[in-house]
Order: sequence, then structure tokens, then C-alpha cells
Amino acid sequence: MTTVPVISRSRAFKLIAVGNLVSCTFLAMGILGMLQTKLDETQELLVFTVHPLTAVIWFLIGLVGVAMSIEPRRAQLFLGGAGVLLTLWGILCLLLDGSPNDLFARDPELVALLLVAGVGSILVALAPPVARLDRAFG
Repeated sequence: MTTVPVISRSRAFKLIAVGNLVSCTFLAMGILGMLQTKLDETQELLVFTVHPLTAVIWFLIGLVGVAMSIEPRRAQLFLGGAGVLLTLWGILCLLLDGSPNDLFARDPELVALLLVAGVGSILVALAPPVARLDRAFG
């Protein structure tokens, strides 16, 4: 029988808070993107170029994240999975050099969002707990 290491209160708070931040951001951007593009053509949303499929993927990431970010272990799984997906997506955007009408558009703001959210999610999901913070928050 294997035992799963206990997640401290401070680490649980961090996992749930970052999970909610990432999921709510992508859920809101997905909804706005689907409304803006009407699931028909690529449009500008704030500073991002949004392809209709991009908006749907953002919506799904946000929806899954909202559902999973209510419990620390599930939030950790969500952050790990979403982090890998978003990081790979950002890297593919850089490598494929797509036009603004493509799913992998090389839009600097979009690439920055994907890479920051992806790498940040992975770091929070996999980073070992900081002993000093664990003592401070109990």
C-alpha cells in the first residue's frame, strides 16, 4: 500500500488559488473569444489574435480547471496537465510561425500568455513546498 504525501495547508491554498486563477482567466477569455469570433473567423480580442478553435480550447481548459480546482490534489493535476498543454502550445506557436488566422498564430502577446501560464502552472504543481512558508501558514 502506497501512501500519498500530505499536502500542507499553505501548499493546498497555493494550489487551489493558482488553479482558480488560471482556470478563471482561460474560462473568461474563452467565453469572450467565442462571442467575439462567433466561432466563424479569427478576431482581435483585447491584444490577442483569437482563432475560433483557440477560444473553444480556452473555454474547455477553464471549465475543467474550475471543476478541478476545488481540492488540492485535483488542482495539482489540473495545473500539471494544463501547464504542459499551454507550454507546448506556446512553443509550437513560436516554431510553426503561423499566420494570424491559424491556431498556432505567432502573436507575441498570445505566446507570452501561453508560456507564462504554462510554465507558471507547472512550477506551482511540481515545486516542492517551502518549509518556511509551511511553518508560517500552518
